[in-house]
Amino acid sequence: MKHIRKFEELDHPTFIRDVNKLDYFGQPQSNEMVFGILVGGVRAFPEAKFQKMSLFKSGQSWVIRSIFNSGNNTHRIDSVIDSKTGDIFWIDGNKFLDKESVMKFQKLVETASKTQYDFKPFFVENKLTTGDLKVVFGTFYS
Repeated sequence: MKHIRKFEELDHPTFIRDVNKLDYFGQPQSNEMVFGILVGGVRAFPEAKFQKMSLFKSGQSWVIRSIFNSGNNTHRIDSVIDSKTGDIFWIDGNKFLDKESVMKFQKLVETASKTQYDFKPFFVENKLTTGDLKVVFGTFYS
């Protein structure tokens, strides 16, 4: 990453190469992050791995869909972003098992908002920045 000039944007191949370098030095990639997922309010999956996150518009709302895997199980957590404040609220699907997993989710949202293209239209339309996105913790776990 030393070859990157200040304020220079990364193209996708450069980003992937640099992520792999960081992984070599011990920085885990986001798809290796482990979360505690609570399915149906009763069944716990304490070691669900992050698979993918997407942001899309549904009616007037912006929805973040996060997918996690544990063994043969796939878990979905949906949340909505308040387009005026950047607050992120849980709306559907499973919840997180504990506050620690929600804190990891906040970091995941920060990373995705800086690197994933599908967040750009949201920021342009609502005149917000990546720093404005804040997870409302109490809505994501019981």
